[in-house]
This record gives sequence, structure tokens and C-alpha cells, in this order.
Amino acid sequence: TSLTGGFRFGLHGIGVTWYTQFDSELGTEQSNQVRLFTGFQLTKRIRVDSQVNYDVTRSLLQQHRNILTYQSQCFTLLLEYRDLQVRGVEQQDIRFAVSLKNVGTFLDLTNSTRADL
Repeated sequence: TSLTGGFRFGLHGIGVTWYTQFDSELGTEQSNQVRLFTGFQLTKRIRVDSQVNYDVTRSLLQQHRNILTYQSQCFTLLLEYRDLQVRGVEQQDIRFAVSLKNVGTFLDLTNSTRADL
């Protein structure tokens, strides 16, 4: 089950989602997770978005992402950093993408480092 709530004010926004997983056969709670997300338009062309996923049951920060977007009339540049920790794996990604208006993404580069915990 999940419950989501958020608030938008102009081009800015903030929200939260709560996830609960149950074992229906045993009637027990398996996990509780929360996701916080926010996005802010810094200037007419620059936007920052962030997301944090936290597993309350395991006291584990599962993922956090930060995205910086620059949008022009005919192209968009995106820079993203993601740190992920799930099922004994820790992974960091840095992504750079270039999109052209009415054409799509034609350059999407990702550099990843991964470690087994």
C-alpha cells in the first residue's frame, strides 16, 4: 500500500510518499519506506529536483538523486547524480544528457561505480 501527498506552488513542488508492504499470509508488516521529493525552478531556465528514499524498517537510506536541468528554447541539458543502496549493492551514477526540442534525446552518457556490500 502507499499514500502520497504533495504541494505545488507555481513551478515549485514538494511531496512525500509512504509505502508499507505486508505479508498477506502471515498478516505481518514486511517494510515501511518513505520517499521525499522536491523541485524548484531557480531561474527561467534552471531547475533543481531532488529525491530521497528511506527504508524506515531497516534504517537504510536506499537512494538519493539530485538533478540539475538547463532548458533553452531548442535544447535541454540534464546533469544527474544518484546514490543507490539496495540488496547489498551500493551504486553511484553520474548522468549527462542532451535533448533537442521536437527531436528527443540524442546524447545520454552515464558513468557508474558499483560495490557489493
